[in-house]
Amino acid sequence: KTLEVYQALLTHTETILKQSGIPYTIHFDDKQKGKTLGEKLVNAFIKFNKTNSPIIFIGSDFPFLNTELLNSTKAKLKTNDYVIGPTLDGGYYLIGLKKQPEKVFTNISWSTNLVLKETLKIIKESKYSLLPTYYDIDTIDELNKFIQENNTFELAKKLSNIL
Repeated sequence: KTLEVYQALLTHTETILKQSGIPYTIHFDDKQKGKTLGEKLVNAFIKFNKTNSPIIFIGSDFPFLNTELLNSTKAKLKTNDYVIGPTLDGGYYLIGLKKQPEKVFTNISWSTNLVLKETLKIIKESKYSLLPTYYDIDTIDELNKFIQENNTFELAKKLSNIL
């Protein structure tokens, strides 16, 4: 069932990306180079940023993604170096950036409640914008919470059927 939940979330993410019209690439973990999430994000930035335009990384465990959020991120990146969508657990569901990310993704305590705090400390001298705070789905409790609180969402219905 875990794989089915992941696939439903990934399909949701891809559907929203298609609707937004923003060019995108889905980059699976097993195809990423690097030992830490930070190294993987740096390498993905280098690999996919051929036009020197902003890159937006989105977690596939984020059920609240919508086109308005993506368009807001894209607009904010015109006047900011970074745009971050914080999560309630201290991480982020999205980060958009214009600059090479080596410094941003280095020395971060990945998969902890310190990720956002450490990232903001690193970029404090840069211009950045924060998006609304949401939760992502890292646990069965968060999955159940999403389904219960958002039972009119098509994604919540799909996830409920999986369970």
